[in-house]
Amino acid sequence: MANTKLGRLAPSAILAMETLAAAGFEAYLVGGAVRDMVMGRQPNDIDIATNALPGQVENLLKGNGRHSAGIKYGTVLGIFNGEEVQITTFRSEEGYEAYRRPLSVAFGVSLEDDLSRRDFTMNAMAADTKGALIDPFGGLKDIEARLVRCVGDPSKRFSEDALRILRAVRFASQLGFSIEPETLEAANCNKGLLAHISSERIKAEIEKMLLADPVKALINHNQIIMSVLPELLPIVDAPQNNPHHLYGVFEHTAVAISHCRACPIERWAALFHDAGKPGAATVDEEGIQHFEGHEAISVEIAQTILSRLKFSNKEASRILLLVKHHDDTIPPNLPGVKRWLSKIGQEAFWQLMSLKRADNLAQNYSCFPRDDEYSAIEQIASQVISGSECTTLSQLSVSGNDLINIGINQGPGLGKVLGELLSMVIDGDAQNEKEDLLRHASRLANSN
Repeated sequence: MANTKLGRLAPSAILAMETLAAAGFEAYLVGGAVRDMVMGRQPNDIDIATNALPGQVENLLKGNGRHSAGIKYGTVLGIFNGEEVQITTFRSEEGYEAYRRPLSVAFGVSLEDDLSRRDFTMNAMAADTKGALIDPFGGLKDIEARLVRCVGDPSKRFSEDALRILRAVRFASQLGFSIEPETLEAANCNKGLLAHISSERIKAEIEKMLLADPVKALINHNQIIMSVLPELLPIVDAPQNNPHHLYGVFEHTAVAISHCRACPIERWAALFHDAGKPGAATVDEEGIQHFEGHEAISVEIAQTILSRLKFSNKEASRILLLVKHHDDTIPPNLPGVKRWLSKIGQEAFWQLMSLKRADNLAQNYSCFPRDDEYSAIEQIASQVISGSECTTLSQLSVSGNDLINIGINQGPGLGKVLGELLSMVIDGDAQNEKEDLLRHASRLANSN
């Protein structure tokens, strides 16, 4: 890592830079791609900085370039070697609107001036076509020290773009870094500026944290995170004086998230699953805490946050379903598992099992392990699914039309009979065969 020369750059980056250089312009690979290469990671995005003006870049691309949403900031998108490359003119910025967007942009500055406006030292490095590193702000040294450090005055950087406060926490979470003390102090002092940032951007940054190292992000930087998720603040110091638990609610939540699969829906559900415990806590005569009904309160809290962060209806519905049922008992037998598959569907069932396992691993696991129970449930579910056993109305061997044809009137009663037939099949009280089901349907209709 101490070398100041990177490995071979991506062909698309080299081609873009050579195209600009052939026309007499400077061109450098910049930003996250350089950081990732220094760290031996595969870059995701290719960003080129150049002294060519946007119009000059477009002319060079001869129709192979197009304006992006950031054209007023000097950015043109081009296709090189089949890959999208973002080319941005060296620029300086003045004045910031809503602590997010520069009010004015000036072109014609140097590479170092352009790098000086960037967020963190590790993102303020550049490389030429031969991979020679240009590092005016000590990004390489900070990467070696595993530090997230602002370029220049951190308070100024955060007031220019308040989202950088969450980005600092997110990078620390993703890369396993610490936030440099002066940068962290400024982040905490300026966290109120996050109120000016759009919900969609807040959601994206929090989600990336949850998918990386949620324990580090939540425990080390809870003041920052709770500034954008204030409804969760009561869990930070909430105890769990119960033999089932080793941690307080907040630490338990962080550990549970880390044990979930790297699935955004599951990790958001884990973040919310015990949010209602402070509001449901009671203490018995022996001083043991209980949290009966906390699931319903957790759902209400989650619903408020999901609405504010503008989750889609599909995402929110699934997260709320998992939160609602995370503490429910799934019987480790065939009828019980089939009922749950019927109730919530296959995808939600596996997500719920993942959450339940994660929740258990974050409890007093050595005294209350549930691996065998959950494995039995999952084995039964796999057998049900692979055997195409009936768990939904669409899998019944009779339809509504079949029931109408034997004289059962269309309407609410028809749906009730179909539901009762499904329950009988799931419980093993009826065979999923047309003749048997029609016989039961006639009897049910008469009794109803």
